[in-house]
Amino acid sequence: MKAFFEEYGLSIIIAVAILLLVCMSTPVGKAISTSLINAKDGLVSVEGDAKTKADEALDDFMGGGVTPDSTDETEIKNKITSDDNKAIGKTATASSTITPTAYQAWEAIDGNLGSMWGSATSGTNEWIAIDLGSVQKVKSVCIVWEGAYSKKYRIEASDDGENYTTLRTVEATKAETVELGLPAGTKCRYIRMYSEEAGTGWEMKIFEIGIF
Repeated sequence: MKAFFEEYGLSIIIAVAILLLVCMSTPVGKAISTSLINAKDGLVSVEGDAKTKADEALDDFMGGGVTPDSTDETEIKNKITSDDNKAIGKTATASSTITPTAYQAWEAIDGNLGSMWGSATSGTNEWIAIDLGSVQKVKSVCIVWEGAYSKKYRIEASDDGENYTTLRTVEATKAETVELGLPAGTKCRYIRMYSEEAGTGWEMKIFEIGIF
């Protein structure tokens, strides 16, 4: 064993050093390298904000955390009216409203499943956007459609409210309560539902939108 280390010890040390440098250049490595505390007796603990950052970095790095799509109406409605909904109380804007005083954009993010936003037309090229106030990690969007739904729409994201990127396109055959999972690692300030094709001849309406 002694002869082995005498011959290969330096090479092993160099290899370990290179590995550590590579690891520290990744998001996971950086997060962990800044969060090693209470190191003693060969044990390391990660606590507080450092642990949160390390967990988030590992989640992004592994591509995990993708929320699956769902049409469980009861579960989604309970989720939308909970404190976990990032959209409640934020600012919403829309392409149009049915009247100047009713069916306003904010009524789709007030946590009230009895109120709704409604567009002036049946839905083609109509949209509603929610400003979260800051760039945040977003895993899913929930929509509670009224009977007048969009047959084809996009879920889009933006950091400035002007330039949007399509996260996914949805084609529907009926009005549903849906949760739509977003790509892993999605971070944005604005989320927009953009309708490409109307599902009915009535003004398009959404009871509530949830962002998680």
